[in-house]
Amino acid sequence: MEYAQALGIPFTSQVRLCRVWLNGKYRGVYTATEPVDVKKNRVEIDLDAGDFLFERNYNDIRQEEGITYFKTNYGLRFELNEPEVPTEEQLEAIQATVNAIEKAIRTLDHTQYGQYIDIDSFVNFYILHEVCKDVDFGHFSTRYYVKDGILHAGPVWDFDLSMGNVSATYGEKVYKRYHNQGEYGNGSGDSTQNLWNTDKDFYRWLCEDPWFMEQVKLRWQEVRVMTENLATENALGISRIDFYLEKAGDILESNYSEAGWSVSTQGINLVYDNPAKTYLGNVDILRQ
Repeated sequence: MEYAQALGIPFTSQVRLCRVWLNGKYRGVYTATEPVDVKKNRVEIDLDAGDFLFERNYNDIRQEEGITYFKTNYGLRFELNEPEVPTEEQLEAIQATVNAIEKAIRTLDHTQYGQYIDIDSFVNFYILHEVCKDVDFGHFSTRYYVKDGILHAGPVWDFDLSMGNVSATYGEKVYKRYHNQGEYGNGSGDSTQNLWNTDKDFYRWLCEDPWFMEQVKLRWQEVRVMTENLATENALGISRIDFYLEKAGDILESNYSEAGWSVSTQGINLVYDNPAKTYLGNVDILRQ
């Protein structure tokens, strides 16, 4: 979240580390995170004026009661976050707005789609998810909002399956592509290689526009030193990983020494298959 804030992605949630006791027993360190919500100091949009917040949900099988889903003219499926229970007129207006935005983006002409989207937010959003390589990006937990008729990318959410913490053996195609296995990706077997987001959501068209990709490259040069500092000491000082290791490493290690967590066992079968045997060993995996 700190990196998203540094990139200038709007309405990024605040996060705090919390030591948790339950029924008198120490349970370890958890992250308390502000939810994505429409309110003052969160996602500040005016629902009464026709603004709205929505989220990618590409899988038709996922149908939750009380959730409003809609598809664009070109088949992108979304769920509506706010307004949570739209009127028929509101939903028709929302679909018409997203279809008009999608049509403009598909022109691959920034002088046209620039009238409908906040280009800077889409550039920053792209860089964040390319750096973090979030497996869910473009499938779930990928949010956009429309304010005053303009589409903005963000806010960000859901980074458990990212930064290499993704199974290389789980059977779904997206996991194989993540690790560039066999016929997927570039076939290298290395999860750090290859671009990840050029065919996701609206980016399947934006990334075909050389002008848009040039904006990504220019912004990348502006944030490259900051990005490299996440894992590597450079002109900005010690890496952010080492900064937090010094600040909270002992507390985080208590998950294993005091709370009884397993440092070397997968919590679920979607995550990295070969964790190290020690806490610091897993920190080194994160650096890579």
